[in-house]
Amino acid sequence: MKNEEKSLVRKQAANFITLLNMLSGSISILASLSGRYKTALAMIWIAAIADRFDGKVARMLGTDGELGVQMDSMGDVISFGIAPAINVYVRVFLKQDNIIKTFGGIVTVLFMCAGALRLARYNVNGLNEDNSFNGMPITVGGSLLAVTLFFVKNFGPIFYIVIMALFSILELSTIKIKKR
Repeated sequence: MKNEEKSLVRKQAANFITLLNMLSGSISILASLSGRYKTALAMIWIAAIADRFDGKVARMLGTDGELGVQMDSMGDVISFGIAPAINVYVRVFLKQDNIIKTFGGIVTVLFMCAGALRLARYNVNGLNEDNSFNGMPITVGGSLLAVTLFFVKNFGPIFYIVIMALFSILELSTIKIKKR
């Protein structure tokens, strides 16, 4: 491999990992719409692994920058906001009667929008002086929602309406959560 190619791969390594996050979240959405719920949840977990390492790789290689920060946020909206919300909507709410389906649709949109707003706030304000986040990170909310869907089969639509509304409120809150 030529030196120029090695340099390009090195410079873009973290962005490729971030693209894996986006790709996994996008595949998760399509899998949910196709009724392949386990695949959808597995893709969210792959996105979580990619999200865990993209920033570390960027810092390790000295290639972190604004483009990577914005790509990471967009990937997080897809993988931890839209993907788990669509999975719940299709799996839990879509087959319910009109009132539950309506409330399910409302909390689905609320969950997605709250996550996007949370990330926008973070991109503008960053971490607090004590290295904590304001509000629950979207990665936590989306991952917990995915875990709940995978491991718990007996929770009904009311549970998901409540939990998605609660997670949305926590994401938009000013509760301080220590960064790990």
